[in-house]
Amino acid sequence: MRIGVLVSSLVLSASVCGDAFAADWYTGRSGSQTYPVTSGPTTRESAPADDNWIVAVDASVSGTSKGALFGNLVGTFAAMGTLKTSGARVRADALVGNYSYYSNVVGAKIESHQQAGSALVGYEWVGRNSTAAVYIGAAAQSVSLSIPDPANKVVGTSAGLKVSGEFYARPTANTMVSGYGSYSTLHNSYYTRVKYGWAVLDEMYVGPEFSFLGDALYRQLRAGVHLTGFKVGNLQFGVSGGYMKDMKQGSGFYGVLDARVGF
Repeated sequence: MRIGVLVSSLVLSASVCGDAFAADWYTGRSGSQTYPVTSGPTTRESAPADDNWIVAVDASVSGTSKGALFGNLVGTFAAMGTLKTSGARVRADALVGNYSYYSNVVGAKIESHQQAGSALVGYEWVGRNSTAAVYIGAAAQSVSLSIPDPANKVVGTSAGLKVSGEFYARPTANTMVSGYGSYSTLHNSYYTRVKYGWAVLDEMYVGPEFSFLGDALYRQLRAGVHLTGFKVGNLQFGVSGGYMKDMKQGSGFYGVLDARVGF
C-alpha cells in the first residue's frame, strides 16, 4: 500500500464552552464537534490519481485569543475498496481540550476541561470532481470544571447520538468549495463550516471560511481565511484563522492547523 496524502481543513475548529463533542472539529471532513471542534476529517481537495489508500488520519489543533485550546485526532476507514471510490465508511475520533469563561453566577473565571470521542458509520459518494458523505453513530464526552458553576449544565460524563454530513467540489479547474455540518444529542451541540478557495499554486487553495457552532451553553460565529493543500513530505497541511464572536467569551481571534496522511 502506498502512503498517500491529501488535506482539507474543514473541521472542527475549536473552542467552546462546555460541551459537546465537536468532533467535527476535526480538521475537516470533520469536523465534531462541539466544543468546537472541529471533529471531523478533511476533504479530498487534491488526491493524487494513483493514491489508492484505505485509511486517512487527520490531526487538528485549534486555539483562540480567549484561551481555548483543543486537539483532535480522526481516523476514516474504507469498509470495502478504497477511499477513492464510493462506499461504506467507518470513522473514529478523539478530542481533548480546555475552554475558559467568566461566570456571573460564581463571580470568577472558570476552566472547563473536556475529553470526547465518537464512533460512526456512513457512506461516501465519490465523483470525478466532488465527494459527499453522511455519518451516524454514538458519541461520548466527559467535562469537568475548575470550580462548580450552577449555570453550566454541560458537565459530567454522558453519551448520545451524533449525525454529520460533508461535501467537497471543484466547480472549476481553479476553485473549490467544501462544507461540513454535525449535530449531537449531547446538549444539543452543533457545528457547521463552509470554505471556498481559489488555486494559488498546484493543489493549493486560498479563500474565505465561515463557521457557526454551539450547544446548550454557548454560541460562536467565526469568519476568516484559509490556506489549504501545502505539503511537507508525506503530510499535507491546512491553516486558517480570523475573527470570532462568542456569547460567553466575547470577540477575539481564532486559528486552526490541520494535517492529513493516508495509507
